[in-house]
Amino acid sequence: MKFTSTTVAILSAMMAKTAFAANFNYGVATYDDGHQDHAIWVNGESACNYAYLGSNSENPCSYNGGWFSLDQVTYRLTGCGGSSFCILNADGSGNSCAQYVPENPIGGCSNSFGSYNVQQQYYFP
Repeated sequence: MKFTSTTVAILSAMMAKTAFAANFNYGVATYDDGHQDHAIWVNGESACNYAYLGSNSENPCSYNGGWFSLDQVTYRLTGCGGSSFCILNADGSGNSCAQYVPENPIGGCSNSFGSYNVQQQYYFP
């Protein structure tokens, strides 16, 4: 089979999407009723659209084995509570490890569970 430059460009773009090392923010979503969720979202996107990583009373690496998806790409959170708090790509390769970068809460969020704000605690570059 002969590959054209267009075919090669499309295949390269698809592979780059799979291996893309996104930047993430991680924090806690606090609802008006008092319950809290572990939250992770793509840096630069709205924290209101976070991926749920379990209740804040539980270890986020234990929820779903640490697996989560954002932008139709699957990742795994590892090392929660330790010095190697990192995100792995779906193939097990390293994506990035956390840096403690707390930010002010982002408010004005709501979903079927109520109104909430999200406070960033970590950044994964």
